[in-house]
Amino acid sequence: MISRQLSKIQTNKDELVNDIVEYSHRCCQSHTTRPSLPLITHCEQSFGYLLAKLKVDSNDMSRASELLASIPLGTRSVIGICTGVFILQTVLTIPTSPYVFCARNVLYLHEFYRIFTSCIFHGGLLHLGFNMTSTSAIGSMLERRCGTARFGLTVLWGILLTSAVQVAAAFLLVVCAGYEGLMNQRSVGFSGIIFQLSVLEANLGPPGAVRSVYGLFQVPAYLYPWALLIALQILLPQISFVGHLSGILVGTLQL
Repeated sequence: MISRQLSKIQTNKDELVNDIVEYSHRCCQSHTTRPSLPLITHCEQSFGYLLAKLKVDSNDMSRASELLASIPLGTRSVIGICTGVFILQTVLTIPTSPYVFCARNVLYLHEFYRIFTSCIFHGGLLHLGFNMTSTSAIGSMLERRCGTARFGLTVLWGILLTSAVQVAAAFLLVVCAGYEGLMNQRSVGFSGIIFQLSVLEANLGPPGAVRSVYGLFQVPAYLYPWALLIALQILLPQISFVGHLSGILVGTLQL
């Protein structure tokens, strides 16, 4: 019986799975008339179940691969780098404090590496997920319009400029008002660059286009980043307002 069953195996992966699952079902049914082989029948049934599950999982993986392939190279690289860094953070239990952005450390201690590390590190899984989802949506649309090379330069330029704006704002507040809170503020994540990209993407749309802010209300597309900034600050007051504002200002300067 096994030789006859093996002869039915096809080169197609799905047909192979279907044949083995069908065979395991027949074995399971025959178990009622042959109770002397419970272990063999159980193994065959379990094997068939695992193969059926493998088929479903392979379909899910195929859809995930198609989705990933639809994301342009530059955007996919950003998502890959940030996700890879977060995996290393989690597996190696790397603390984020030495890598977050801090204007005082950058300005006075010359820890310029924080300009880059603060953008690719994230404070948690939800933080990473929200930022990478936004990057996938906004970055993909923008990259398809401007090309991968220009998109990559825009991201690198944005990392430098958003950090420069934050340092300048913190320094001016200390000099003009004696306020050092912003100088000591720490921030981490890719969201400042996302706001920069959102400004560029929103202004590439057709005249009169509108955007929905969390499905609550609509605003003109060119005002969407500003509305999003205010909405996020109300919902999550602990996030870096200046970091997001810096991204909007840098994106506006690039128009």
